[in-house]
Amino acid sequence: MSGEKNKHIDFVWEQFESGDLFYIDQVNKVIYLNKAYRKLLNRGEIGSKADLPLLKTLLFFIAKDDFDGARISSIRKKELEIINRLLTEVAKHERG
Repeated sequence: MSGEKNKHIDFVWEQFESGDLFYIDQVNKVIYLNKAYRKLLNRGEIGSKADLPLLKTLLFFIAKDDFDGARISSIRKKELEIINRLLTEVAKHERG
């Protein structure tokens, strides 16, 4: 798209205290992914920096506008909570 800045967002796997699937860090332009789901989502395979491209692409498009510097509104936070809860439930369902 013409005129749109290139966005670089990192994805980092980390242990979460919560059961959420992802967390958005606006300041550092990082989407943290819950390491507890990595092996499951990789179907038992060992993860790599390039693992789960579909999930990462989906999360990028869900969150890309949240990295523009403006504070995330309370309405947007609720939307992200719902998306996170739904994706987390899907991941838990995969676990069985």
